Amino acid sequence: MLQRSALRSALTVAVAAAEAAAPSATAACVARRACLSTSAPAAAASTLSAGSQRGWSSSSSSSSSSAYATGAAVAAALALLVTSNELANAAGNEDAAAAASDATAKKKKGFKESIVTRYENRLRQYSNPDKIFRYFATKELDGEVYMTPADFIRSVIPGEMQPQDLGLDQFEKVDVESFEKKMASFSGGKNFFALGNAGLLSFSEYIFLLTILSTPERRFEIAFRMFDLDGNGTVDLTEFQQVQSVIRRQFSGRSKDRASKQAKNSASDSSDNSQASGTISRSPLLLHFFGKDGSKLLTYAAFKSFVHDLQSEINKIEFQSYSRNEQTISEVAFAELLLSYADLKDEEDFVLRAKSREGQKPVTFKQFQAFNNFLKNIDDVEMALGMYTAAGASITKDDFKRAAKAVANVDLDNHIVDTVFNLFDKDGDGKLSNREFVAVMKKRASRGLDQHRDLGVVRGFKGLLICAKDKMKNMD
Repeated sequence: MLQRSALRSALTVAVAAAEAAAPSATAACVARRACLSTSAPAAAASTLSAGSQRGWSSSSSSSSSSAYATGAAVAAALALLVTSNELANAAGNEDAAAAASDATAKKKKGFKESIVTRYENRLRQYSNPDKIFRYFATKELDGEVYMTPADFIRSVIPGEMQPQDLGLDQFEKVDVESFEKKMASFSGGKNFFALGNAGLLSFSEYIFLLTILSTPERRFEIAFRMFDLDGNGTVDLTEFQQVQSVIRRQFSGRSKDRASKQAKNSASDSSDNSQASGTISRSPLLLHFFGKDGSKLLTYAAFKSFVHDLQSEINKIEFQSYSRNEQTISEVAFAELLLSYADLKDEEDFVLRAKSREGQKPVTFKQFQAFNNFLKNIDDVEMALGMYTAAGASITKDDFKRAAKAVANVDLDNHIVDTVFNLFDKDGDGKLSNREFVAVMKKRASRGLDQHRDLGVVRGFKGLLICAKDKMKNMD
């Protein structure tokens, strides 16, 4: 049986011929309208047949009318043939029409979603943090805009769409009493993102999370330890708020205005324990780090664990968006995830190479997570692989696996390595294109946050260093 898509193709071809030879604008319009009647092929056939019989030939040559009539007749014949076949096969199945209608509706919805998704992806990639924050934030409390943990995750993962019920610069007003009741049940446990749409993140906290998400662990550990003034390996609430304060000062424009207002709030909060406790009750981040009364101390081990959980949660959501409720994703989906943060003009060529690989196997979340752990050390990986290329040697799959083990202590499965090599083997010689691989993987590792966008996240890390230097001077 010919499928509906085949019917559309057949009609399109036939009507194109009819439209090309149509002796008037009216005839061409009718031809186009008939072509689009994919939900009613019989109607399409009837429309074209009637048109051909009328001729529309008052001011045209007989050859033109004849060509148009021929095209119309072909389209009508195909439409009637397919319709009769479909009716015969659909006998006794009343759900067939509804299923076809649902499929058409999904196609239309998918097209609209793809347009919105492309816009949001470009927003994530090229806009400054202030604009991204306001776009993906959904809550408003006391005149200030806030993100939820779920909003934050959407703001950094390409393809995760914003809820459709809120327009631009429209936010859901939060009732203070009901919100604080929800937060009271949260003890600051292990899974910070279990709060989902509960809990609020200020703009400065959003910048802080972006900063730690895009900064290699070893660099941030240095900054963290520089704030440990008494050398006991912990950071208290006051020190943490000072870090946020310096990060805020790195920004300008609207971001600075908002940050300045929040900085004043933070200053007043830290000056009074009861006010500080009130601030913590609204912030899942502060509650997670310092407890309900703000007396808990943050160790580097706890902070490092939080960063790992943050990265793991984002990886999991990315994986699930491609897994379709399964435990695995395809190698093609794995390749698309690796490329999702890179702005590649020839991205389609990469995907085609991924699709063309023979003997493909499914990719588990454990394998996906292992590769992302490997990418956390991408700077060291670049240096290790560079040692081979500097000596004029090509990088083999064994070399690649050895580098992953030596640098990140990660054992990569063979078919993951095969997929990566196939993806970054433009010449088809079985060798890795090292420079392009490193460039794309750096984007993946930093989730595209390393790009300077007026208010680049790099400034957040620089702010940490400035604050650390100021603290060191104060000690002298």
